[in-house]
Amino acid sequence: MHDLRLREYPTDLNQRTCEWIERIDRPRGPTVSAGDLYRGAYWSTVRELSKAAGKQGSKIEMWVASAGYGLLHIDNQVEGYSATFAAYSPDSVSRAGGGEAAAIESSVWWERLARRPKNTEKIACLRELAEESPRDPMVVVLSNSYLRALRRDLLEAEQQLDDPTRLFTVSVGTGPPEISHLQVPLDARFQPALGGSLGSLNVRAAKLLIEESVSHRWNGKVVRDEFLKRQESLPPIERPKGRSLSNDQVAQFLRDALKKDATATHSSLLRKLRDSGLSCEQRRFADLFATTLKGMK
Repeated sequence: MHDLRLREYPTDLNQRTCEWIERIDRPRGPTVSAGDLYRGAYWSTVRELSKAAGKQGSKIEMWVASAGYGLLHIDNQVEGYSATFAAYSPDSVSRAGGGEAAAIESSVWWERLARRPKNTEKIACLRELAEESPRDPMVVVLSNSYLRALRRDLLEAEQQLDDPTRLFTVSVGTGPPEISHLQVPLDARFQPALGGSLGSLNVRAAKLLIEESVSHRWNGKVVRDEFLKRQESLPPIERPKGRSLSNDQVAQFLRDALKKDATATHSSLLRKLRDSGLSCEQRRFADLFATTLKGMK
């Protein structure tokens, strides 16, 4: 998998895209189904969605929004890889850090993966998925960085559905404004009620959405009104304040952590820092992560 780590590819977006696509279209190593490739607490919760749907007398088709391959059905065969739309990871699609520039680069990357000439899959993006099944509800569970990468595809998918209000994006926090009307209201206040970590809250909320489908019958207005009502009734999250660190102390923490695991992301390390009773503002931590990572290359 060493040659399927995005950090090994050129900085220039066009060159990186061309070389990456050429590589994934010429498999060299063993492949596994997408459903077997992804592991961890988040993906174990994802696997519960089919059971939740079955209890409601429904069946769902599972797809993966992959930064390495584009849209994958869970049965698609792929090689192991390391690529992400998350900012500041060594294997980020965009080298622009966070912000709108990174979102634009990620969006271009997603479109090129879908349109690559040797992609033989009948369905290669969300728009084509909606076009294939225009009467079915579509629940898209993504982190904020992935929402930004797929926002154009989401808007195009919305136009293909017989009832556009049956496209739901489930993502903690506030997404891009142009797709805010698709978003199910969801923030960290749901975590105590739904259990699990904040990192798996998106998929746990999607599970709740599926479990209650018999009552809301995938009526977009009913779903969003009910989630908003719940959200407003929940108590605010009280987070204990940890001891704040200086820039030098944070940089040392990052160097030590990255020496142990060069693939660690800035979000996972920030959680680790805060779980230890220390603190650093998110934006400052992200900037220090990028600087430290660059200095270690």
